[in-house]
Amino acid sequence: MGWLYYTPLVFQLVVGIAFEATPGDEYRLYAMTSGASFILSALGLLYIKTKHKLWAYLAMVGFVLGLPTGLMGLVAVRNEMDKESKREFLKDIEND
Repeated sequence: MGWLYYTPLVFQLVVGIAFEATPGDEYRLYAMTSGASFILSALGLLYIKTKHKLWAYLAMVGFVLGLPTGLMGLVAVRNEMDKESKREFLKDIEND
């Protein structure tokens, strides 16, 4: 995954820190939502290492919470899953 994944991930982190640094309780819900969004989106890093689809789906949920920049991350995770499916398919064909 390239910049299409990392850009919205960094953006979600910056937004979460900005909401958390804002004084008062009126932005507390936004801070919790953006924090949860970042944590779920960061689970996509585990997908890169393990290739378990659960991590990719959790990352997609995190990116959906962080709309509109989350769409870039959503597309990046989906593309990575497609590439892995193609690799497995080609590997199966070569083994047969």
